[in-house]
Amino acid sequence: MRTKISKPKMNGVIYHPETIERWDSLNNDMSETNYGRQTSCDINDAKKFAEKIQEDGIDYVNHPPVFYDKKTRDRLNGELRYLASGMINQQDWNMCPVEFQTIRARIKFCTKSNNKKNPIDRDNTIEDIEAAVRELMNVDRLEGISIDETWIEREVLDMSDGSGDISPTVKNRLIATLVTELHAANGIKKSKGGERYLKWDRSVSERLAVLYSTGRKCNKTMDPWYDEVFADKNKVTTCLEQFTFNSLYYKILKSLPSASHASGEYNKQKPVNLAFSVKPPTSKKKDLNEIRQSMFTKYLFDFETEYLSTRPMIVENGRPVEMERRHFPWNHSDARHVFIPQDKVNETDSYALIRVKNRGFN
Repeated sequence: MRTKISKPKMNGVIYHPETIERWDSLNNDMSETNYGRQTSCDINDAKKFAEKIQEDGIDYVNHPPVFYDKKTRDRLNGELRYLASGMINQQDWNMCPVEFQTIRARIKFCTKSNNKKNPIDRDNTIEDIEAAVRELMNVDRLEGISIDETWIEREVLDMSDGSGDISPTVKNRLIATLVTELHAANGIKKSKGGERYLKWDRSVSERLAVLYSTGRKCNKTMDPWYDEVFADKNKVTTCLEQFTFNSLYYKILKSLPSASHASGEYNKQKPVNLAFSVKPPTSKKKDLNEIRQSMFTKYLFDFETEYLSTRPMIVENGRPVEMERRHFPWNHSDARHVFIPQDKVNETDSYALIRVKNRGFN
């Protein structure tokens, strides 16, 4: 019996001919009979699938086989099919023995073979992808292979290729988490032949949260801003990413009521503390700190200009007055703004933060 479904093409993976084999000829009793899965399938799903088999029959030709390790006879996937078969006394299935030339090949296969857009069983989850990538990290480190941002992005995208359920947003979040953990452990380093600047087009808030949590856990020396501002529930902190600055206007607007006092009095409002990432320079003519400065002199300035064009009012010393730039809470004299380090040569401490003057305000 041969399926029409193409098998994942991977280095170090050798497929042998498919045959109808008995379930009890395989090792189904190991704790990992669904290698690559972090969560076993639900028994109710197995019952539903058993009913479907009884109604529609088994279509081996248009569905992938169950894979097993030729050397150990460990079943590598097919938990849903195995459980459903037991419920209806279906004693055999279309099987495909697989050989692996390396441990790496086995890890990649056991996860990627579960990436399905229209699966007979479940598609992978991002937790499955994360577990596999972390395992590959350990294998490659033992082989002396350098783990950097490029390695992480390449492996996450490769391991999730073919999945129908894992969205680009979820993939990017995992990449961001793993890269941040890498920086937390090793600092920000420029790899040989790699880019000088860290491109961070992901969430600044999530990066700071991971660094803060890891720093406290590992007793790292951190920038005082983390404890004095970021972790203080009484402070207002807004994280902004330059790559989507226009779409983040709502974040800035949201900070206004968060900072304001119930009385509306300007002198009682809280400062808004901003944390930024910027688009790194693409040529030697541009300076990273100049780009950071432009977040205040251009981006915030343009936002303020547009907002002030509506001539909003604010209360100052008990009297309503027309709002000015100095009234914005991020221009408060006590506001403390920071930028994440993005220069892999001069800003290698991932727990340090960069300060740039906000015009003449703070």
